[in-house]
Amino acid sequence: MNKRERVVVLSMAAAIAAVIILAAVTLMVRSAREKARHGPGGGTSDSQSSANVTASPGTSSGGLQSGSGVVFEPTSPENSSDPEKTGQETVQSPPETTKDPQTAVTSGYPETADTPQTTVTPETSESQPSVTTASPPESTLAPVSIGSKTQTTAPTAVSTAPHSFVFSSRNGSLKLLANEGNMSERIYPASLTKLVTAMTAVEYAGNRTSEPVTVSSGALALVSAGSSLAGLESGMTLTLAQLIKCMLIPSGNDAAYVLADYVGGIIDPSAKTARARVNAFVSAMNGWSAANVLINSHWVNPDGFHSAGHYTCMNDLVIVVQQAMQNQAIRDAASSPGETMKLLSGGTLDLVSTNLLLDSSSSYYNSACIGVKTGYTPQAGNCIISCFEKNGTYYFIGLFGQKDPNYRFRESNALFEKYSG
Repeated sequence: MNKRERVVVLSMAAAIAAVIILAAVTLMVRSAREKARHGPGGGTSDSQSSANVTASPGTSSGGLQSGSGVVFEPTSPENSSDPEKTGQETVQSPPETTKDPQTAVTSGYPETADTPQTTVTPETSESQPSVTTASPPESTLAPVSIGSKTQTTAPTAVSTAPHSFVFSSRNGSLKLLANEGNMSERIYPASLTKLVTAMTAVEYAGNRTSEPVTVSSGALALVSAGSSLAGLESGMTLTLAQLIKCMLIPSGNDAAYVLADYVGGIIDPSAKTARARVNAFVSAMNGWSAANVLINSHWVNPDGFHSAGHYTCMNDLVIVVQQAMQNQAIRDAASSPGETMKLLSGGTLDLVSTNLLLDSSSSYYNSACIGVKTGYTPQAGNCIISCFEKNGTYYFIGLFGQKDPNYRFRESNALFEKYSG
């Protein structure tokens, strides 16, 4: 073997040795990787088992193949069968959207531009239909601006504790003689509301108090079950002045709604339904209150049937009753112990006052009493505002939140005797 041949042999041996060494190193590295992947005991690592993935050797179909030759197949999701056969509903993620996130629909319903607004009606504890106080269009017949009060703060609690006041009035000047309870604290007015209803009616009807009014079935349908009634029926015809008597003498809720329906049509001639006309009238009640500086009153119906958003205070009621007694039509009704009323449509109605101070056959009768109005709901208790006249001085006595219905009559007489003597 010459020198050239020896060099070739040595080069080949070196190359073979390098290949052997490289192969050994490769095997060592792969072994280390396998140990690192499977751990010393083999099988799946903690991270694999916590992901609920099963190992299936020797196949690459139906899964994602790793570099180690082990195929990982994700576990099938629950209820993955055809939803039409199983009754299960398939829930899919919504597609991506480029809409502004502030306007994106998250309810699962298609976005629409004409979704109706939900109107929240005042809370009621009885079956009284809620009447909203939407402002009617401007009317040339309206002497004051019509608009309901907007409450911008949390509602103040309404007191159901007993309250009372005694005022004297001479030549139009009021003087507070006694009171129990805060004069500006909210209380429920019950049927004392009808004094505001009467004042609003004469304010807006003007000289129409002798015009005929026909009772509509739409107005009567708004009257709540369990209401005190004057006995009006659809188709009866009577004057507005007679309606005021039907409302104030027997405290007829039916008369209050018929009156509100009629005068509401004067306020808003465009109103097509009884409810719309009553809405216009109730807004006018709040407008009348604002014009006469009532500080803590809000009305949601014309009869005083209970609603949490329907309230007043003693301070406001003093203003109301003083104004009411200056109107002859209201004063005639408020001072009447009762009458048999002849209707324009024929027939009669027998009206009996709820105010026993005016009833000459009652033990509570007082000849000095000239009105005014009683009220009752379970929430307001038994109420009364009475007016007495003696030697040119008027005495306005109010009792509210009383449990005993007869106490208000006894105490009214006692307070009158005490402060007029």
